[in-house]
Amino acid sequence: MRDAIKSLNKRSLADGTGISYSRLRKYASGELNSLSQNEIILIHNFLIKMSEIFVIQEVENDRE
Repeated sequence: MRDAIKSLNKRSLADGTGISYSRLRKYASGELNSLSQNEIILIHNFLIKMSEIFVIQEVENDRE
């Protein structure tokens, strides 16, 4: 999960989940060892929501 967060825009992730930017940055850099179960769920739900937006957009583009 750490690698995934490293590759994501932490500001967008923070804004979308409510998890502080500095906490996400510290976790990605290894300064923070773990995230809470609630934070993991928030990130999971955010990523699913983002992927659904891409799928909906792709379906709409296919219809045109």
